[in-house]
Amino acid sequence: ATRFLRIAWLGNFVVWFVFGLMRYVYPKIVVALEMSPTDHGLFMFTIGLFQTLTFLLLGLFASWHFRFHLIVVVELIVAGSFVALSTASSRYTIFPLCAMVGCCNGFLYFSSLYYSLYSSHRKASRSAIHEAMVGSGMFIGPLLGGLVAAEFGLRVPFAAVPIPVLAVIATQYVLFRIRPKKLRSTCCKKQVD
Repeated sequence: ATRFLRIAWLGNFVVWFVFGLMRYVYPKIVVALEMSPTDHGLFMFTIGLFQTLTFLLLGLFASWHFRFHLIVVVELIVAGSFVALSTASSRYTIFPLCAMVGCCNGFLYFSSLYYSLYSSHRKASRSAIHEAMVGSGMFIGPLLGGLVAAEFGLRVPFAAVPIPVLAVIATQYVLFRIRPKKLRSTCCKKQVD
């Protein structure tokens, strides 16, 4: 469970890192596309709605627990959605992408929360780290995204989202492949016996 906890924390961080771009950088794209503030509000509403629906669905099923590949697939969908957002100029394209972002955000946030609270006497400290991942992602993502947007253009941070996502996936893979010490020592004893 500790392995998945660290993997989920990283996923939670990266999804809030890139979600910060939607919240703080995307309004400038909306203005450039000559859309209204209402449009941006509806985009954010769509993300929130699908995030909430995802929370509710995940609460009903346990089949997603301890499935590393699901975390990776969701992160890849996040990356693809943001790349698509970097070129999207129609409301009819942006709304489904916002729905995808909301579902992915919901899955990665809920996963991190689930593993933080999973059979541990350290629920408080693990929940604190879970929320710290949200907070740090929300200020680091927009900060770096804003710097990149100022230097290279508003859409570039969205096109560059696969960079931090793939870096996180690579780190998660390493964490997934490393077996905990207890499990390693048990396996070694069995082999000796």
